[in-house]
Amino acid sequence: MIKLASEALDTLRRQDWQRLRKDNPERAVWLKGTRFLLRRRADSLSASERTLVDELADTNERVYRGWLLLDQLRAVYQAADAAEALLLLDEWVRAARASVLVPFIKVAATLAEHRDAIVNAIMLGLSNARLEAMNSTVRLISHRSRGFRGGRPAALCGYVQRRATS
Repeated sequence: MIKLASEALDTLRRQDWQRLRKDNPERAVWLKGTRFLLRRRADSLSASERTLVDELADTNERVYRGWLLLDQLRAVYQAADAAEALLLLDEWVRAARASVLVPFIKVAATLAEHRDAIVNAIMLGLSNARLEAMNSTVRLISHRSRGFRGGRPAALCGYVQRRATS
């Protein structure tokens, strides 16, 4: 859910970067540098980062509104019960559809289609964090095992990595 919205925000940022590259190259470089800032939650921004976000609000309203939508979507996960989560999700879908930001309208359609399953996953505390951690570990082992001539040394490298992390 958050990944879809993050990708939508990145799409907006890239579209505006492409437009600014022709019109105002200096501003385009600045916008390009905001990629990782835009992935941060509003409540975890430092004062200097907050200043950059405020500048973004003044100079690039589309990307700023996308960032606000992404941050508001994160609030759905903080819901106390299923009714509140459903209400917050429905409000977010309405806001995204009204935003006229095409990438977020697509995300809103996807979330509206799966709204009951999303609310159930939130209430049950389901997450793909463990799966993502395992994928990351497998990629790390694969990277570290490059150059081995056979599967046995690579498997041994995986065993050592697994023992080191447990």
